[in-house]
Amino acid sequence: MRTTLQSRGCTWEYAGVAGWLLRASADPRLSQREWAQYGITALPCGTEFAAVRIAAGLVRAAAGVPDSGDADQAVDQYLTRALLGGPVICDRRVGWYYALVPPEAARDWVVEAAVCRGKGGFIGVPRPDARHEHSARCYWAVPMTAPGRLCSTSAVTQLIHTSRLLELARG
Repeated sequence: MRTTLQSRGCTWEYAGVAGWLLRASADPRLSQREWAQYGITALPCGTEFAAVRIAAGLVRAAAGVPDSGDADQAVDQYLTRALLGGPVICDRRVGWYYALVPPEAARDWVVEAAVCRGKGGFIGVPRPDARHEHSARCYWAVPMTAPGRLCSTSAVTQLIHTSRLLELARG
């Protein structure tokens, strides 16, 4: 698979991250074709990663960014700092952010303001090189920088609690 990705002009970093993500797929070749054709593929949660689904409004509240206007870059920069560079996917169409965390996080998840998708759940995963300026729908708000590098579950939990407290303080 690495050879195929590399032969298409991808960097080793892209190939490594793509190969790692594709390990979750029941049909890696199909997922690779979907990335090439649609820019996104559905991957199952629970083996390589779990995904914490956070409402865009909560993320914007924590970042101190208004709900109106195009503030993707400011939110993405905030998430990079708050989640210590852990990977986050943004789905603009439905208004969700997905922080990728270790798979065992789903088993112990207790934060009511967000859902942690584990075994049996799926998420749309954009091509590893999809950024906000390239995608109308789904992109990496914080790119995965190395195969298997995930968000800290405690950092994700802290972000959610912070955003909820800020929402309550603002009334």
